[in-house]
Amino acid sequence: MVPSITFAYIKHFIDEKRLNPNNSSPFESDDIISILSHFSHSDESDIVIALTLMVEYISVKPKEIENVAKIISEYWIYDDIDYVNLYKRETTIIDAIINLSGNSEIGFHFSSLILPSYLKFTYSLTRAKGRQFMYGKYPVIISDELKNNRKKVWKWIISNISKIDHLVFIKKLYRDFYRTEL
Repeated sequence: MVPSITFAYIKHFIDEKRLNPNNSSPFESDDIISILSHFSHSDESDIVIALTLMVEYISVKPKEIENVAKIISEYWIYDDIDYVNLYKRETTIIDAIINLSGNSEIGFHFSSLILPSYLKFTYSLTRAKGRQFMYGKYPVIISDELKNNRKKVWKWIISNISKIDHLVFIKKLYRDFYRTEL
């Protein structure tokens, strides 16, 4: 019930912004994106709705696309329980992003910024519990489900290569695969 009320309120907020862009609101862009980003480990339907609302929001505020893509690429990516769950969450996210790519130009651009992140071989995990802080870089465990997800991503990339901004795409792949941490 709470997710549906949250989504309805955010949808109403987005529609108000679309109709009256100069209307001041107590919420800022970061608030909306922050709220939606908390649905990354929710039910499949909530994940899809959150992603859809993010695309709707960036269609109203296109300058936010990089920030939203960064949140998805960094925080909606692999974690320590995804292998055990057969990468179902990633499958849902990838399928939703691929579907959103066909709905609008902004959805396509959003997808082209995010999908390469799901080709990574490692992920970072940060956790804090009380006074303890844990940070680590871990390998993504290869499984048939992961391979199928990567095939979907590569298939999407290959079928849309003529529409993708090649320079941005290659930089994104390079950053994701060859990121060095000092």
